Amino acid sequence: MPDRRLPWLLAGLLCWQSVLADDFTATASVAARPVQADPYPRTAVAFAEGVRGYPAVVYARPESFRPLTLDLYLPPTSAKPRPLVLFVHGGGWSGGHSRALGALEDFPQVLAGLAAQGYVVASVEYRLSGEAGFPAQLEDIRAAMGWLDGQAGHYGIDRTRVALWGASAGAHLASLAALEGPLPVLVLVGWFGAYDLPALLADPDYPAIAAAAGRLLGCVPGQCPGPLLRQASPSAQVGQRPPASLLIHGDSDRVVPHAQSQAMAEALRRQGAPVQLELMAGVGHSLVGEAPSLTRDSNRRALALTRDFLAHWLGEGATPGSD
Repeated sequence: MPDRRLPWLLAGLLCWQSVLADDFTATASVAARPVQADPYPRTAVAFAEGVRGYPAVVYARPESFRPLTLDLYLPPTSAKPRPLVLFVHGGGWSGGHSRALGALEDFPQVLAGLAAQGYVVASVEYRLSGEAGFPAQLEDIRAAMGWLDGQAGHYGIDRTRVALWGASAGAHLASLAALEGPLPVLVLVGWFGAYDLPALLADPDYPAIAAAAGRLLGCVPGQCPGPLLRQASPSAQVGQRPPASLLIHGDSDRVVPHAQSQAMAEALRRQGAPVQLELMAGVGHSLVGEAPSLTRDSNRRALALTRDFLAHWLGEGATPGSD
């Protein structure tokens, strides 16, 4: 008997192939609230503009844990290696997945749009705090970086031009991996991230994120050892020659205070890093505002800032057709 699902699958693939706009930052579909559903098909996808997507590629098999995967978005084949952008998802260290970013309704399409600009893009899964305590999550991000380094020749990655991008808890992990990892990182992009854990856990106005950080670290807020807090705080780990950094935060964030991004910006600047700090007016966590139009405009502006920052710091070679 023919598979009745086949027409639907074919229609879905054709839709994915035909709906990638030239300027993904201006056309990204944005919901009124954070999106939980996974919009990525369970098969390889040929996006528009020659971008190829490969979901759930295994990069590590930690003992006694599930295999860890990442999604790959590859630009059109080129004789010239392409810069790498690695995205780390948020979710309070206890949830989330590699195909979601806040209120963006179709994040895989956004990542494919970024790949169409000439980047190899990877979005990584990692062990959550309910599966393993810190620093397992950081070890997973570094393992993904190491795996991509080993596959650089196969996927056409330029090891000398690497960016890490994270949101919320993912911005925390991306920052730590960018400051010390198996690949030199030129660019860090953090959206509404947590960077100064001692300050975060001491702030009585943000109990939910403090409790989530405590679960990650295996301690009760107010009783976490100082050395552990410093080890897990990107703002305390900034060394010499940190990456150029774009930090974006809503000035009305009631989940993670925007003071976290301000503290990280100051720590980076003290070490001479170029830093662009963008506080979005009137929006909270995930850049969500009271009006859907404000949420849409803030998310699209953040995408445009991210696109432009990556293009500036990863060089002209990121532009298709420059070979």
